[in-house]
Amino acid sequence: MQEEAKLEYIKALIKNLESSKRYVLLYISFDLGLLVLLLNGILFQKATVLSTGLEKTLLCLIVLALISSASFLSNWISRLHALAIEAVDLFVTSELDAARKKHYPGGEYWNRWRWIYWSGIIAMIIAIALASILVVMKLLGIT
Repeated sequence: MQEEAKLEYIKALIKNLESSKRYVLLYISFDLGLLVLLLNGILFQKATVLSTGLEKTLLCLIVLALISSASFLSNWISRLHALAIEAVDLFVTSELDAARKKHYPGGEYWNRWRWIYWSGIIAMIIAIALASILVVMKLLGIT
């Protein structure tokens, strides 16, 4: 492969890593936004006071899941940042084979650290499901 093509490949890799970081940052923003909405509604609105132990337990589980999700995904972003720094180094040295082996989807990095990403996504899904249950319980008057 020509030297120019190698450099273009690594440039695209770096751009993709930056794009992935922005994408995951949206998930973190969603987690924190939902957390703020829930806590604002519970702490400052008399109409949404939780009356039963089940509702309070659900709220605690939702908060725990949202904080866990944001934490896991923040860790993932920091790892993506470190990976982008390594990719820049590969750009300088033009090591295309190393870039493919480590950074390509399904490569070393993803195989080693994907559990962090998926833990964050699963925690977010659990939080959304629990929040939905809590909303339905409040709307139907189920206690």
